[in-house]
Amino acid sequence: MQFLSERAFWSWGKPFVLASDESLVNYKVWKKIGFAPGTLVRSMDGQFWYITGSDPLAPERRLVATPDFFGVLGFNANNAILVSQDELLFHKEGIAISSI
Repeated sequence: MQFLSERAFWSWGKPFVLASDESLVNYKVWKKIGFAPGTLVRSMDGQFWYITGSDPLAPERRLVATPDFFGVLGFNANNAILVSQDELLFHKEGIAISSI
């Protein structure tokens, strides 16, 4: 499998292994992987999005529409990953988080 971006890879918190193209020739790349569920991202327009979903191959993005999200759940806005529009749109849009 292939990651959407280096930022998406690092969101999973897993170590990486260097491999040559030759050693991977028999492995099929069939789907890209986006950000890990539980990741807080910030779009270029300054909006915060929370990546959710029980299927790691099809997570969704949910707009954080309440400041309570940070205080109640303990997220720090400064730790959000700044993402490109393409990285954001890779994840289907879910229901906005408007109350906690």
